[in-house]
Amino acid sequence: MRCFLNAQDLTGNRRQWGGTGILAHGPMSHLAMGTGCDKAKLGRWTWARYRGKNDMVLCCVSVYCPVPNSTGASSVWNQHKCYLLSQNDDRDPQVAFWEDLRKEAQEWLREGGQLIIGGDVNDKVCDPAVETFFSDLGMHNLIFEHHSLDGAPTTYFCNTNDRVMDGLWGTANISAVRCGYLEPKEMEDDHSAIWVDISFTDALAHNPPTPATPPARHLQLSQPATIRKYLRIYKADILKHDLPGRQFRLEASTQPSVPLTAAQAKEAEAIDLLKTKAMLHAQKKCK
Repeated sequence: MRCFLNAQDLTGNRRQWGGTGILAHGPMSHLAMGTGCDKAKLGRWTWARYRGKNDMVLCCVSVYCPVPNSTGASSVWNQHKCYLLSQNDDRDPQVAFWEDLRKEAQEWLREGGQLIIGGDVNDKVCDPAVETFFSDLGMHNLIFEHHSLDGAPTTYFCNTNDRVMDGLWGTANISAVRCGYLEPKEMEDDHSAIWVDISFTDALAHNPPTPATPPARHLQLSQPATIRKYLRIYKADILKHDLPGRQFRLEASTQPSVPLTAAQAKEAEAIDLLKTKAMLHAQKKCK
């Protein structure tokens, strides 16, 4: 999981509006190859990259475009405006958002691979300016490729103009198996959650196996009493089978640079197997 906020805010307020984040779990978390945020460090977007087969790279980006609000001192729009002015940049924060996102998206595309951008754009996703922005990048709306815009839910509950302001866009090879919006207030937020299922084959050029997590060892080396118990049980087992004596006699019967005989090799394998069993038995007793 990776989240970014406005790192340029030096007011010291304990509450800060805005920010974005990305969460990966399951096989995707094992394929991660880096995360980051917008170059201005305003928390306008968070990106994460994942490596697939034959160096296929998928870049996923979570974005938040500030809504115009010049009256709220701590609004996201005002936070960004203050930073822009400190850089002698008089752009409107929304204009800066789209212009800066375009530059970084073009860089991601030049690096190859595939791109998914999603989030709250605080504008109609069907607005010509928004549609042109993504079409110029060779991206399409993943939701309305499968569903009609007619009757689509208002994704922000306080909005009375039936505007769909949250969207997901992908490059040409990305397509949705299923997609949609959750019912209003199905999640604890003032926006309807947006979701899309994308196949691993489309996103990463293969279906990666679920990574196997090895079981944790029960032996705790930081516990002296546990170590003493382990060594006592292990020693009893190896003495029971005379493993130290058998190991000594086997080594004494060998000669430098001379391969082991079949009998010597069989004895070496037997000693190793019994030692392994002794260690596993001792470890099991030290839970």
